[in-house]
Amino acid sequence: MNALIVFALMFALDFVWVGYTRSIVSNHALRAASWAATLVLLNGAVTIAYVADPWLLIPTILGAFAGAYGAIWWRSQ
Repeated sequence: MNALIVFALMFALDFVWVGYTRSIVSNHALRAASWAATLVLLNGAVTIAYVADPWLLIPTILGAFAGAYGAIWWRSQ
């Protein structure tokens, strides 16, 4: 169950990174600040989730890959 939670959190975190990066490039300060606050929240949750069990780095890495790929694919549609 923890592996699924870590995967989902990291997937969401990478979606947020894409939104943050796009906001920075577009010079949208308020939007970028909102994305940044969400980044800190999700990053903290992911870190807390996998610190206790190093094996959870595997779903963390898979979630990062899937999240970045999914965000770019979704935004290109």
